[in-house]
Amino acid sequence: MLKIASVSPGETKTVGDIAFSRPIRNDFRENLRDGDYVFKDFGDGTFFLSNSKTAFLFNVKTMKTVVNYSYPKNYHVYHATLSNNKLMLALATEEGFFVVLNAYLKITPSNMKEIIAPSNVNGAVQSARYPVWSADDERIYYKIYSDNYVRNAGVTPPSPGGNERLAALDCNNFIFLNNDSIFYYFLPGTDTNPGNSFRCGYFNVSEKKMTEVMKSQAYYFAVDISSNGNHLAALSYNGNMIKISVIDVRTKKLIYSSLYDEVNDFSFSPDEKNVIIDCVANGRRTIKVISIDWTEE
Repeated sequence: MLKIASVSPGETKTVGDIAFSRPIRNDFRENLRDGDYVFKDFGDGTFFLSNSKTAFLFNVKTMKTVVNYSYPKNYHVYHATLSNNKLMLALATEEGFFVVLNAYLKITPSNMKEIIAPSNVNGAVQSARYPVWSADDERIYYKIYSDNYVRNAGVTPPSPGGNERLAALDCNNFIFLNNDSIFYYFLPGTDTNPGNSFRCGYFNVSEKKMTEVMKSQAYYFAVDISSNGNHLAALSYNGNMIKISVIDVRTKKLIYSSLYDEVNDFSFSPDEKNVIIDCVANGRRTIKVISIDWTEE
């Protein structure tokens, strides 16, 4: 796991001020701010990071880049992600959706296997973006875009076979989980959920079934879910402040809540024990690491 800070259960720790420096290049500063990137922690001291310009595998133990992945010329890449065995690379591009079966070779059209061809439906460009490998690397989940709007989820095996639009998932807000299920949510006051209630649940890919697990009157406007789907972090307004709440999805227990001047971004650590918050507190922009592991040893 990538350790960000040492935090005792129930403890909040501030990790200095945020300062972007020269290593944040290739538009990563803007992508990190907008959330338009792919990050994958392999739990062995390495992580994969990509955006539309570049992709690399980094070793935090040696503090060195293990592999730099150069995108092929004349391809406009949305996102890339590395398989769990680190051998295959999925490329979501304007020109189509591809799998590179040997990610250690130079990426060229000759070793890119096309999975989904580009298409145009009623004047809107259909594309597959944000690829996520299944736990066994046999399938790739992705978000189906119509122009620049999420319309649905899809899944496709790398070889051979077709691709499937998961039409039974009647929601365009969803997050792919580590256990090959999908967490979906309806934000209140939106076109897809005009009511005042926040609703969320899990979509079983094999059974093609949505199961609602939580409903709340809280007016959440942004959410994240831990990698195994156990904990929900959500933002809501509290006067001029932003409130973050961390909730056990199945028991509905509130684990943590606090107020901040601003919350720029927030995420769970891969082991689900911490929530990392990029925020403004007491007039200072900082990163806070919140421990949510309250279990007895």
